[in-house]
Amino acid sequence: MSRTINEIYTQIITKKDSLEDLDGLGYAGDDTELLLQDLNSSSKVAVWRLWAYITAVTIYFHEKLWDLFKAEVEEKLKAIPGTDAWLVNECKKFQNGDTLFFNSDGTYGYASIKPEDQIVKRVAVTGNFGASVVKVATQDEEEGPLRALEPEELTAFQGYLNLIQYAGSSVTVVSNDSDQLKFSIEVFHNALVPLSTLQVNVQNAINGYLANLEFNGSFRVIKLVDAIQAVEGVLDVSTHSIQAKAADAADFINVTRVYEPNSGYFQVISDLNDTEVLKLSVE
Repeated sequence: MSRTINEIYTQIITKKDSLEDLDGLGYAGDDTELLLQDLNSSSKVAVWRLWAYITAVTIYFHEKLWDLFKAEVEEKLKAIPGTDAWLVNECKKFQNGDTLFFNSDGTYGYASIKPEDQIVKRVAVTGNFGASVVKVATQDEEEGPLRALEPEELTAFQGYLNLIQYAGSSVTVVSNDSDQLKFSIEVFHNALVPLSTLQVNVQNAINGYLANLEFNGSFRVIKLVDAIQAVEGVLDVSTHSIQAKAADAADFINVTRVYEPNSGYFQVISDLNDTEVLKLSVE
């Protein structure tokens, strides 16, 4: 990552100030005393400061060009056809209800790009020897909850993948309702923190941990505990019970360490205002 102009400029000034012998900086015949006076001038518009700034700007733009080149190379690597990263990108290009055309360059595409029709908002791809499982979810509103694709949407999306996938490959699409979480947690806290404030902050910590999980990311009990313990005033956390299940599963299972979501995302069905769910105790 490139440094800022001020960072580079400051490093130049710091390096200059650290040099004990500046005799070698001038041309033959230069007056050393005058050279030292010029280089030690405290004026903000001193010539040496101007050149230091010009040099810093030049170096900054050089580093920015390398950043752009790196980003371009990384983007091209993601686009290598047949990789999981490529398939993720292609899934997000799906436009529900639009006609897919076969282009002269051997690829499929749409006549025009319509972001409002691109319903696949979350994608996770896992592959093994030519067989890939694609988990997807959508959102009705930009910041709204995730949901499974409707049957008609899922059928259209599966047809889209059947066209763009490579010959001989197998792609299975999964789009299910959210996995469900319920738990009973006791939080021990410092009595100096107002109870109402603490409860809101703990609830936000729980919801924030789940919201920031990457799609198809694992739910980890220790990470949830870490998020709660980061709240000001919290001294300890006891997870009495944490249970989870897929939307279509009959029974909940106990989660002691980690849980892999069937759908790729979670919903907490416990009422965090219920003291049996989230109990706050003074230690």
